[in-house]
Amino acid sequence: QKTAYEITYGDWSSDVCSSDLAEQAFRFLRRTLTDGDKIFRSYRDRPPVTEGFLDDYAWYIRSALALYDVTFGNMFLSEAEARLKYVMDAFPDQSSPLFHYTSRHAPRLMARTREGFDNVTPSSNAVLAAVLNRAGCLLDRPDWMERVRLMVDHVAGPMAESPAYMCGWGQVMQEINHGLETVVIASADPVSDRRAFGQDFMPFTLFAAGDGESIPRIPLLDGKIMIDDRVTFYVCRGNTCQVPVHSADEVRGQLNLGGIPA
Repeated sequence: QKTAYEITYGDWSSDVCSSDLAEQAFRFLRRTLTDGDKIFRSYRDRPPVTEGFLDDYAWYIRSALALYDVTFGNMFLSEAEARLKYVMDAFPDQSSPLFHYTSRHAPRLMARTREGFDNVTPSSNAVLAAVLNRAGCLLDRPDWMERVRLMVDHVAGPMAESPAYMCGWGQVMQEINHGLETVVIASADPVSDRRAFGQDFMPFTLFAAGDGESIPRIPLLDGKIMIDDRVTFYVCRGNTCQVPVHSADEVRGQLNLGGIPA
């Protein structure tokens, strides 16, 4: 009998067709809606002119991180890192840890505002906080993760008063309180080995694979090699990793998942 999670989401990470379609969609956006570090607002059959707002950047970065999580393509992580650096430079509010909705390079046609409350979809700042936290964990950027803590502290009052309108922020707070764990896969085919977790509910888990020398560099990959020529998993929190294991069930045990998709 399938769980509600399986029925709702299916085994998406093991669906090669879905992964390929997602990658094609991302590459289309990258080709048609970006120029240098900038993202543009909309696509038509002519060069775009309106720079994207904060939510455009935040969701683009989230997509890049999600694709890295299942493909381990360095291009996706590089895209996320470059756009985050641009956002940190072009969207900050000097009077708050949150970010403006418009870039400082955009035409000054209206007052620059901040979007904080979640509505039907999470606010741009909530999405940005989530990706900043996850990218900070992968790329070992404690300054980014500290910025996320300041952002969550800034909205703690509204979260307590109106939690129904702060669900995106609530998820970020959960990630901070629980902490993120990274599963490093040392394997000849890490993408295939990643699919073993396609039906597991792992909201606080990131995945990484590579040789540690790729760009952008993931310090956690240093020294993570296959043992006895077998796929080897390293479950890490921060820079500390547990004893390496060789099976998905052992990983679930170290993550306290109980070996049961939930």
